[in-house]
Amino acid sequence: MGQSTASDVIEALECLSNVLLISKHYQWNMIKSDPDDNKFTDCAVAGRADCIVTYDKHFKELNQTHFPSISTVTPEEFKILLNSPS
Repeated sequence: MGQSTASDVIEALECLSNVLLISKHYQWNMIKSDPDDNKFTDCAVAGRADCIVTYDKHFKELNQTHFPSISTVTPEEFKILLNSPS
């Protein structure tokens, strides 16, 4: 998409009240089959995310890790979670 588009998206995100900047201070390296995916798991741990929404099969490795515990859901499963009563 290009540097200009990326800069515009970052600038837009910085203006939203429900967006927090989280700086990670560690690398868990939990996904061995696709190390590039680890940036997402590190972000999820640092941001205390409830889950990672993905179709990416590499994230299934997270199901074998008990700490830190990160669940993965498909977009369809996430939609059900969003619509379910608390």
